[in-house]
Amino acid sequence: MDGFINFLLGVGLVVVIFLAITYVLYTIGLVMVLRRLNHFKWYAFLPFFSYYALIIATGAPKRWFYLSLVPYAGAVYAGSAAIRLGRIFDRGTAFSLFWLTVASPIGLIMIGRQTTPINQAALEETVGLFDIKAIKRSRKNKSAETPQAD
Repeated sequence: MDGFINFLLGVGLVVVIFLAITYVLYTIGLVMVLRRLNHFKWYAFLPFFSYYALIIATGAPKRWFYLSLVPYAGAVYAGSAAIRLGRIFDRGTAFSLFWLTVASPIGLIMIGRQTTPINQAALEETVGLFDIKAIKRSRKNKSAETPQAD
């Protein structure tokens, strides 16, 4: 029985260390992103204010932060905020939905280290929750920019 308890304590310690490393990476990436957006860099170190700062920095309505805390509906608002953040850094919807939500510690560092300028037009436009037209426009603009082989 003592061996099983020691095993559980060991697994618990590994999980706590993993979560601590993940939180540090998330904070570093968020500081890099907020620095690029010229917003509340020190908010990145406070657990709930870090996500609030990210929502405000993307220009999304403040209510998105509160609505993202609601179970089930929160995933929709978090996904919409991630798509908006990805659009500001000229990233696609698939990148945003995976790297800025599920794998956010790595994704935030990826866009924080990006050297290309941010998309100021995307930062200043007002976007609704399900702005399908804006996503289609961004796809058309990207396909128009790429030369097609004959």
